[in-house]
Amino acid sequence: MMKKEEALKIIFECAKAYKENLSDKRVLILSASSSLKNVCATEVEFVKGNFLHMTGVKFINKPKIAPNAFFKLCVNQRLSSSMFDMAPDGTTELKLSILPSIVKKNMSANMIGDYSGVRPCLITDKLVGNTSAIVGFRNDKGGIYAPNTVLCEDIRTLTANKQRILAIYQKRIGSNKYEERVYLAKGIDWGKIIYPLEYQYLHPSQQD
Repeated sequence: MMKKEEALKIIFECAKAYKENLSDKRVLILSASSSLKNVCATEVEFVKGNFLHMTGVKFINKPKIAPNAFFKLCVNQRLSSSMFDMAPDGTTELKLSILPSIVKKNMSANMIGDYSGVRPCLITDKLVGNTSAIVGFRNDKGGIYAPNTVLCEDIRTLTANKQRILAIYQKRIGSNKYEERVYLAKGIDWGKIIYPLEYQYLHPSQQD
């Protein structure tokens, strides 16, 4: 069983990485089915307050900490073990065990899909991840997805319409164009890949 001191160490490290890699960023995920035809675009957005949900910590019989305040405490390493609880079902430990891999710029993801609804207690819309770590997203902002959970599981067991991620790009929230490519799939014949019209400027043939 993970002790709170160990949890705090992971939370502090991940808060720093989240601030550097994901916070206040919009991320574009371009994906396709196994045929690599009909490239799909999914946009997700990360803000400071999302970090709390990704850690899985709970506030049981204690004054709750607002999500933005929680993130600030974590970044400044001012969160104490008395301020939070671990979920009694062990989910906090599971989430924290994979969080270091998720707070990277590319979320360590190579697959994306719609949540299949196989677990009634899990409320999310889109899943992004790999065979051991997943980020769940809700469609909260008219087509822009926001993270609401992380899962220590194989994405293939929870998704419908699973697709391979071809590339991932980032920009600051509010910027007009995507500025940085943070993931590019290997073994792809890019000459046969057609990006959606509004993102053709990002095609590897235009950048490399």
